[in-house]
Amino acid sequence: MTTLDGTAAGLDAAELDRLAGSWAKPRGLIGWLSAADHKTIGIRYLVTGFAFFAFAGLLALGMRLQLSQPQNTVLGPALYDEFFSTHGTVMMFLFAVPITQGFSVYLVPLMVGAREIAFPRLNAFSYWLYLFGGRCLCRAERARCGMVRLCAADRAKLRPG
Repeated sequence: MTTLDGTAAGLDAAELDRLAGSWAKPRGLIGWLSAADHKTIGIRYLVTGFAFFAFAGLLALGMRLQLSQPQNTVLGPALYDEFFSTHGTVMMFLFAVPITQGFSVYLVPLMVGAREIAFPRLNAFSYWLYLFGGRCLCRAERARCGMVRLCAADRAKLRPG
């Protein structure tokens, strides 16, 4: 039972302080990175998504630089394929989808009037999987695993008809 001033009936001041401390937000960078609050997680998704957006923009800049003049040798064919594949993958899977996830995580609990999102620690864990998975994906593309390499026909010798 709660009284009009918001204090729980039958609890002393020390218990109320301890209870309020359990709902307090952690302070500092470590606290921000370890928080399971839906607003903090949503902001982390948005910041990380825009960081991947900037990375994909650099890849696009490299491709545009290669295409700016005929017979340009800024990027070789294999590196251009890697840039092309990585740019598309990052824009779709590491920017577009996580940005909508970030807005959803931030806004949906506010829209429905909930104090917190369901399973906040699982939601925080999904952010860390996204961050480290995106980092691994970008590093794997540097290991010459471009989109063109997936096609089995690129190794077959073409015979005229």
